[in-house]
Amino acid sequence: MHDCTAPGDRVLVTGQTPFQVGYYVARPIAGGHLYWHESWRADPARELQSLSLLQRQSVPFAYSTHDPVLEDFRRYPRIREHLLTHYAELEGSRGLLLVDRRRQPTGTFGAMGFPCFSRGVGGASRGATR
Repeated sequence: MHDCTAPGDRVLVTGQTPFQVGYYVARPIAGGHLYWHESWRADPARELQSLSLLQRQSVPFAYSTHDPVLEDFRRYPRIREHLLTHYAELEGSRGLLLVDRRRQPTGTFGAMGFPCFSRGVGGASRGATR
């Protein structure tokens, strides 16, 4: 995901073991936390705070380490609706990776055709097409 995102982009991460993803992706985490799977901050007021962050942040990907992304957001109905409206499942990912459908890819990466949204020479470098 690092090579297919631009500096300033964030990644929405959930799942049972999300902690290493931010390190390997080397991008900030979107939405304010990683504890979606535990229903942390799921009360309506805090969900709205997280949704407001997501709406202001540049978030090309939503990724889950275990279950489909949308499963962990059942306890966050407004955020789940935001994801359903603006994101699409990457074909072949079994729901583990959602891509912001409002963005136009600048290229692809790998055999699955992972969409890239990086700008400039530094992104989408390994195995990518433009």
